[in-house]
Amino acid sequence: MDDKYQHPGCCICLVVMCGLPGAGKTTLTKKLISCNSLNFKCTSGSATSSSDTSTSTCDTSASTCDTSTSTSALMMAKTPSILLVQFDDIIPRELPVNDRVAARQDTDDRSDKGDGIGNNKASSTIWKQYRKDTHSVIERLLNRVTQSYKNSECLTQKSLHDNVISTLETLCEENAINGTVVEAIRNAIMKQTWGSDPEEMDLKQEGCECLVLILDDNMFYRSMRFEYYQLARKYGTGFAQIYLQCPVSIAMARNESREYPVAMDTIINMASNMEVPDPVKAPWEEYTSVVDAEKQWSEDDLKRIWRVIDQALAKPAPPYQEIDTKEQEESRKASLASVLHQADVTLRKSVAEMIKTNKSQNQPSKLELQQLARTLNGLRTEILNEIRHNQLDVPPILTCEDQETQQTQNKNFQDFIREHFRIRYTDVRKETPR
Repeated sequence: MDDKYQHPGCCICLVVMCGLPGAGKTTLTKKLISCNSLNFKCTSGSATSSSDTSTSTCDTSASTCDTSTSTSALMMAKTPSILLVQFDDIIPRELPVNDRVAARQDTDDRSDKGDGIGNNKASSTIWKQYRKDTHSVIERLLNRVTQSYKNSECLTQKSLHDNVISTLETLCEENAINGTVVEAIRNAIMKQTWGSDPEEMDLKQEGCECLVLILDDNMFYRSMRFEYYQLARKYGTGFAQIYLQCPVSIAMARNESREYPVAMDTIINMASNMEVPDPVKAPWEEYTSVVDAEKQWSEDDLKRIWRVIDQALAKPAPPYQEIDTKEQEESRKASLASVLHQADVTLRKSVAEMIKTNKSQNQPSKLELQQLARTLNGLRTEILNEIRHNQLDVPPILTCEDQETQQTQNKNFQDFIREHFRIRYTDVRKETPR
């Protein structure tokens, strides 16, 4: 294998879609696959539209990307094989329509009372299990394909397809994951063209391919997206996001024509809870293409999205670093202690400020203040534990000679902690019966 591809994951990019129901995620995905069948090169086309912006270091308003420091599989003239996993295909069709609508809009494990957008615990639990099983299937696919890249100089489209189907058949035989999930993904994949020209259904058996795995779901909470970023880190793949920016009114209008329309209240609640990709708050969201869902997308728009994916391929998610020596372990503990200390100081200030604000605005009783303090300090402890166990990706705290740079980094860290604490407290208030 070329020395640029010593890590097999750099031939794979995990792409997460994000947006409201009715924003056009599935339509955009199909257009991206169609654009890929045009065999464009990353540097082709001119930027004639300014409505698509990106938080990536790649300037998507330009006709080319700065790839002078790294080269991805796309730029090496490898054509992408595209594998699409639509979460709508995974929920069994025999479920009643209302249950499907409720189950499909799930969140992470923030609440045992529901999913944060108006669905009850029972329907939320159903989709949580489907989400976990889907995550397990995606991980097994990544594991198999990365292992195949390690054992081969390159993989053709046919060999990629065979690896994926073989993995899914093995999962069916093992019966360790919900067979409905595995079978739904397998059936969907068998119908896909893998980015080839639809008129030429035969998979290519020559040339080196990279794999672009697209996950089509709402992913409105950052934690939903983060669990797949963790997979990208584990297997060293690229990670990109496509966020469709869509007004609620447009999403609701389009939703009415869907085969399985979502309840209007669900869309409204989801919009209010939407955690828009933001690389300032979450640096791992660096490679995100923000797309205007209201416009008709041109070929240039699609190429700009592909350039962001190309940049993510060129710079795979950083792998987990294994601690081998006592000195490294001590350094890690010291760094973690510093982060925890800074986070704790910031959180304690936030707790004090919230209590002070509540006292001045609401004039609560002593008992109510005590309850508020317990709730806030409980959240403070939860967040510190998440940082301690590497479950919350926080901005780095740097120690450098440039005081201005260090102050900026520390402010970013403190702002992130304060905002995360505020969001968590807001969630708790919504879940608390009044």
